[in-house]
Amino acid sequence: MLQYFAWFAQFWRRRKAVMTGVILLTVATTAVKTTLPILLAGVVDALAPTQGKEPAVLGFLRSIPGFTIGASYHDTVITLIAVYFVVAILAEIVARVLPLARTYLNLVFATMMRNTYFDVFTRRNARFFRTFRTGDLTS
Repeated sequence: MLQYFAWFAQFWRRRKAVMTGVILLTVATTAVKTTLPILLAGVVDALAPTQGKEPAVLGFLRSIPGFTIGASYHDTVITLIAVYFVVAILAEIVARVLPLARTYLNLVFATMMRNTYFDVFTRRNARFFRTFRTGDLTS
């Protein structure tokens, strides 16, 4: 199995920045998709508050420097809903960009592989092509 990774690694090394970007985008997509249900739970908990206990999401939001939550119950709920909508929009954007980035990367790798092996085969002499037919080379 490692020989297959080693074979792909020759192409991955040429596009380190794009590979790193796709990996980071994958992590961001996972984080945002995981955050949505947690925020929704915070909104629901804020709509039905329990005695003396605030939702954990509010504690997290209060810990962010420069982020203020309104003093009234109404302002708190509005803030939580606004944060939820912003994260939901971010989740949709990231979820749409990730497949496009992967498609682009697949296209780049396919082009690199095609060009690499085209060069390998065009450097062969005529005896090689008399021995192996086109069907042998493509399969």
